[in-house]
Amino acid sequence: MSAQSINFAEKRLLNHLQLGGSVTDAVGKQLVVRFAQKAWSDSQIRLICERQGFDLEDICVIYAAMIQSLMPNPCIAAGGLLLVPTLFFMEPFRLEAMLSQLHRDLQGRVGAERRAFIVEVASEAARQCWEAHSAARGEARFEIVNVGGRASAGGCFGVLVVAVLTFSALSAGAAVLWETLLKDSK
Repeated sequence: MSAQSINFAEKRLLNHLQLGGSVTDAVGKQLVVRFAQKAWSDSQIRLICERQGFDLEDICVIYAAMIQSLMPNPCIAAGGLLLVPTLFFMEPFRLEAMLSQLHRDLQGRVGAERRAFIVEVASEAARQCWEAHSAARGEARFEIVNVGGRASAGGCFGVLVVAVLTFSALSAGAAVLWETLLKDSK
């Protein structure tokens, strides 16, 4: 699977977060699982995970923890907005380094203690990555329009809302367009 496929898999979750959703609400959880399943289908990523003793559920925990720990700005500027943990899957050497460290340091930890340690290490890795990218390229402009997130994990209404809001933020005349759209919908 290509880095582009991984990047595409995150877009609905990114949209959900921009709309005020969370990785801990029902839709956010579904979208985290979808991303993790897409990443897991990549043979290289799956091999890295299995070699270090991590499964699909662990990937969901890692991905969600990394995002949650960076809120309200879980993105870096990488030719557009990119969720920090997505970079670990687009560049698997980053994932392998983190999982290798986790595997080594998890020895003897089980259950809730294991999960808490995974969250701690993943959150720290995300913070370090975010800080390095932000220092090099500036902070990503991640803006939350608090409408409660996407109504579901599928559909295109949320994409339409974000597209219109993004356009309005970038274009001086877009406020008029937004008012026209609202009037036409009544």
